Amino acid sequence: MPKETIVAHKTGHSGKNNHGLTGAVNNIGIVFLTDDSYFYLSVFVCDSKENDKTNQNIIVKIAKITWDYFKTN
Repeated sequence: MPKETIVAHKTGHSGKNNHGLTGAVNNIGIVFLTDDSYFYLSVFVCDSKENDKTNQNIIVKIAKITWDYFKTN
């Protein structure tokens, strides 16, 4: 998404347990498109053994795919 994209969002993170399992990394928000329309997006990554950066990148990739969908339709 372009750097100037306006996103109002709230993140959440459970942390890792003793076995290295992240119970939840999540983000919910409103993403404003350049034509003044917007979409809501909620992503919940759970029970992940990936590192924090990888879990965050899952959310980023889903947001980008959603952005691309709404920009072309």
